[in-house]
Amino acid sequence: MSSSDGLNRSGNVTSKTKAGRTLAAILVILVVSLVGISLCLVTAERARNSLSNELLNEAKLLEAALNKARLKSLHGTIDDLANPAYLRLKQQLIQVKKIFPQYRFIYLMGTRADGEIYFFIDSELPGSIDESLPGDPYREATESDRKVFQEKRSTVKSPIKDNWGTWASAMVPVVDE
Repeated sequence: MSSSDGLNRSGNVTSKTKAGRTLAAILVILVVSLVGISLCLVTAERARNSLSNELLNEAKLLEAALNKARLKSLHGTIDDLANPAYLRLKQQLIQVKKIFPQYRFIYLMGTRADGEIYFFIDSELPGSIDESLPGDPYREATESDRKVFQEKRSTVKSPIKDNWGTWASAMVPVVDE
């Protein structure tokens, strides 16, 4: 009987050892998977931050290059279509878009006393279905958009959805100095 008991114990020990090894392997796989997922998330966040910074820096460069005197002569109404300053700025934005084809839209916006955000100028070719005319309201404006005008602080919004698609947008205030 004792040899029979020994075999059962030996069999139980072997069974427990196999279960322990299986559990250890599962834990190792789980830990490695979690570490891998964490590293992927950190890498993705760093890439997103890098792209956001690049987008914001390029928007700031554009803002710095704007002719503020021309901007001051605009009214943000359809009458701007006949304003030589509007026509010149429009051509400049069209050229900038050619230099940076990765950007779908480049535009300047303003805000009215009632808080409505509207387009001054965009980079679309005249007559384009996506062209925003001077004074056209930006109906998809969010509280975050209004905040840029109120606080006069640059921001990157990503991702946002509107009638034109899903975007990352850089907003840089143009402030009178």
